[in-house]
Parts: sequence; structure tokens; C-alpha cells
Amino acid sequence: MQYFPGDKAAESLVTGYDIPEPLQKWRTPFSLPTYCQGKFGSYLAQKSKWGGLEFEQIRFFMPGKAILFALNPRATIYLVYPFKGKADMKVKADTWKIEKNVYQLLYLPKGRHKLWFEQGEHVWFLVQLNISYLRELAGKFATVYKLLHYARSLSNNGFRLRVGSINHRIRQLVFKITASTHESTERKLYLQARVKELLSLCARHLESPLPEPAHFEKNKETFAAYIENGLGDSITISAMAKDFNMSPAVLKKLFRILFNKPIHRYIQEQRLRAAMKLIVTTKLSVYTIALRMGFSDPPHFIKCFKARFGYTPQAFRKRNQEDQ
Repeated sequence: MQYFPGDKAAESLVTGYDIPEPLQKWRTPFSLPTYCQGKFGSYLAQKSKWGGLEFEQIRFFMPGKAILFALNPRATIYLVYPFKGKADMKVKADTWKIEKNVYQLLYLPKGRHKLWFEQGEHVWFLVQLNISYLRELAGKFATVYKLLHYARSLSNNGFRLRVGSINHRIRQLVFKITASTHESTERKLYLQARVKELLSLCARHLESPLPEPAHFEKNKETFAAYIENGLGDSITISAMAKDFNMSPAVLKKLFRILFNKPIHRYIQEQRLRAAMKLIVTTKLSVYTIALRMGFSDPPHFIKCFKARFGYTPQAFRKRNQEDQ
């Protein structure tokens, strides 16, 4: 990917291919560096390509909150390992969270994607995967290949799966990849071996079988309707999985793929939205609304409501009445 600031920040942009002296310690052997500095801050991107694999190590330095655009020249599959910082990525109609120490599988469509960065340093490591390379590993890593195939089949809107936490073993493997000084064929074989280990660790989080892509959109509508009809009841993953004739593990995995969030968070968001409508359109007490929306603990409901909308239910009702 290529990164560039938008609006007036682009006027002060300075791009070069030499790494400044203070950043030389981050030099990746056999990589092509790009250093960019402007009003937004700066970043150092280092790309390497060996034997069908592409790697990119990026360090963003933001003195304050900043916006960059990521230009993806073609639809691409990435494994993204964020080691520092947090950012939001706007991809088509969705906003994806790039969280520290949580690695993700991304299928990015072709085009320009907006990135919102928090202040500070952001360190990412990306492995670009291609289907032809994954076919070579399909025998050993069939689950990974199958999931990536689904991702490509879904739509042009992209796809994100939060795979798991970055543990000590993953950190070691990434360090070995970025610090490798092997040359020629030896380097190609070494990097392929390390990536196989990364994919092996990834596969452990993706062991459950998934439904066929043709059922995805149907399941999304069905899941949403199921939850909407049961907001006032106790919705458990085990009961929901039983009703949909699938295991809890498959249900959770599929739900995250379809909605880009876990089930419990989606249910809570829908309950809070429904509660907000009742607060605005009825004179029911906060206690009654909390119970009606499936919150057995009204103080917890008030806390969640304030975190979501910025006001307590009573203050929200009063504010809405004053605006009318």
C-alpha cells in the first residue's frame, strides 16, 4: 500500500528513499525504504519481496491525531500485525479497528482507504498473501486457504477478521523475518519457512469449519432479525447456536465475519438503540425500559447508555424534550 495525507497537509509533503539517521536502527535488510514527512507527522515504510511473498514494515510518528489515505492498487489479502498504537480504517461502508497487539486478516479491495491515527508511534508489520502461494500450503493449512477463499468471494467491500493476540512466538517470528540477512535462495527458503509458522499459528484460531459463502447474506439477515425479536429476552450463544443448528464456535466465527464485531457487543448495541427510542418516544421509567430491553441490572444499563450516547437516560430524555 501507499500512504499519503489529504487536504492541505499534502502541500508540505517531503518524500525520499533515504532513512534518516535517528531511524537507521529500524533498517530492514534487503528492503526498499520510503520516508515521508509532512504536517501530519512522518512515516517510514520498508518493503521486501521474496519468492511470492511480500512484507512491509511501517512506523508512523504522529505528533497529534492525524489522517492519512492508504492507496491499494489492487485487491489484496494481508496479515496485519500492529505492535504499537491504534487507528481506524475506513473501507467502503465499514470502519475497522486496528488495535495494538491484535493481529488481523484483511481482504482490502482496490481503491483509497481512509486512516485515522491516534497521537504517538504506530508500528505495523504486514504480510501480503497471494492465492497461488497459499495453494502450495493448502494441504497443511487448508483452513487458512478456505477462509481466504471465502473472503475473496464475499463482495467488493473488503473483509476483516480479528484472528488473535500477538504472543511471544509471533513477535519472535516477525523479528526473524525483518532482521534476516540470508541471501539469494537461502533467504527465500528461510522466509517461506517463517511465514509457514505464522500461518500455522493463524490456523489454530481458525480450525472450525465455516458455512459456504452463498449462505452468508441470508444468515446475516436472519441473525439480525433473530436478535431484534429477542431483545427483551436472555439471548445466549449456546441457545442461538442450537436454534441455528451450528456449534457455538462456528456461530461466533461466522457472526464476527458478517458483522465485524462479536455477538455480545452487537446485541448490546441493538438493545441500547431500542432503549434510546423508548426514552424519546415514551414516558416509561428508566427502570422499566432497562428490564424491557434485557438489562437485569438498571445501574449497569445507565452506565452502558452513557458510554454509548454521552448522556444518562434521564439527561438524554430531558435534552430531547428541550430540543423539540
